[in-house]
Amino acid sequence: MELPTGADQCQPPQSQGLGAVCPAPGGQVASPRTSQANWSKTMNEQWAPIPSAPHYEASSLGNVRSWKSRNGKGLAQAPRLLTPYTDKDGYKTVQIRTATKKGPRKVCCLIAEAFYGSRPIGAVVRHLNGKSDDDRVVNLLWGTQKENVADAKKHGTLTRGERVGTSKLTAETVIKIRHSQSPAAVLAAQFGVHVATISKIIRGKLWAHVLDTQPAQPVRRQQ
Repeated sequence: MELPTGADQCQPPQSQGLGAVCPAPGGQVASPRTSQANWSKTMNEQWAPIPSAPHYEASSLGNVRSWKSRNGKGLAQAPRLLTPYTDKDGYKTVQIRTATKKGPRKVCCLIAEAFYGSRPIGAVVRHLNGKSDDDRVVNLLWGTQKENVADAKKHGTLTRGERVGTSKLTAETVIKIRHSQSPAAVLAAQFGVHVATISKIIRGKLWAHVLDTQPAQPVRRQQ
């Protein structure tokens, strides 16, 4: 992605103050705590420091760059754009190296931290349009897990039931379980799950999203 002229002219952190924000075209400087509403007014790529990752910066368009030299010694004269990869959950991820830790970090978390502040206790990153690979700042907000689940339900991206890779059951088998006259222990052995799982399916505590036109049979326990 071609960066705006103003961003290209940024100086390394040691000369302009560590973590300083690069000026956008026209000489304006992006605030690291700019509100989401304000970010939606411009498509200019603007950069902000990542508090938990010194010498790294995140952009309003979802990019991450490093001021570190490739050999790890000192800082470079120009920033280097990091190339993300997609993790098993579908989130863009980059490798970050600090003085105390080295490893993968989700790009969305880095963007949210740079522009909305450090992660509140218990908070997760919400993707407002339901696209987990869209890490533009206008698409992100810190939120609760409950809000995140509500977003996933709204956009049809909630991973549940047979969409979970480790699930042993399907919607079809769940309906069979609901209408079976067999004891819960027999059904558990038949489908390779715990007796409690069978009981919760019958009572509507699990797989409640699977619609069925007939009422479920009461659970009969193994004698």
